[in-house]
Amino acid sequence: MFYNDIESNSIDENAISEIYQYAKIHKYNLKLNKNVYNKDKSIYYMKLSVILETIVEGLKKKNYDWVFWVNSDVSITNPGIKLETFLPTDENVHFLASSDNDGLNDGVFFIRVHPWSYDILLNAFSYSHYNKGKFLKFAEQTCLNNILSDESHKDHYVIVPNEWFNVNFDDRKKGDFIVHFKDIEFKNEKAMNLRKEINNEWYEASNNKDLRKEVLDYYQKSRSSQSHGGVFKEINYDNKKKL
Repeated sequence: MFYNDIESNSIDENAISEIYQYAKIHKYNLKLNKNVYNKDKSIYYMKLSVILETIVEGLKKKNYDWVFWVNSDVSITNPGIKLETFLPTDENVHFLASSDNDGLNDGVFFIRVHPWSYDILLNAFSYSHYNKGKFLKFAEQTCLNNILSDESHKDHYVIVPNEWFNVNFDDRKKGDFIVHFKDIEFKNEKAMNLRKEINNEWYEASNNKDLRKEVLDYYQKSRSSQSHGGVFKEINYDNKKKL
């Protein structure tokens, strides 16, 4: 997790608190980074730097197998759900994320500690350098999407349903694990109101056992039957601007 400037009582501050408590309850290691390594690049690229650093550490020490990235504009609404519930049984799958009309949504995702992940992150970080002049609307997200769109990577990722761990605020329902306040106004106020919605009925609407069955059934589907046809497609915003 990375943060830059945090305001008191903001969605970001509350997200950090929630994620800290969640990690403590389930005995996960939480990495919170606020260092900016390259001030010449957009702050959004720090996400790739932090994850790459964490992947390298995992490859060296072999003390964890997966990294779960979470943006700071989220709310954990069902803390009883465990991360292990979503992990694939296929050892060739190294990346789990959702998608939307702008391709990859990298607000929340899983990435395995693996050499493939190391290479993907390096390529994504350098994508803007080798594509100078290309309009990258969502900075590091567009870079990562376009790297993953290469045919050679399709067997190493799964596009999962948004509602598993990256549901949009407007699409939320009882039982959801994590709500993401992506591209909406008045995030602080809406996050505060959402916390008032959470109750026992919300928690009881989903559990690890039932969700795990749903996850495993989904992984058995053909790629074309999975979300967004199961593949990331290259997005060229330069062409879209000309329309």
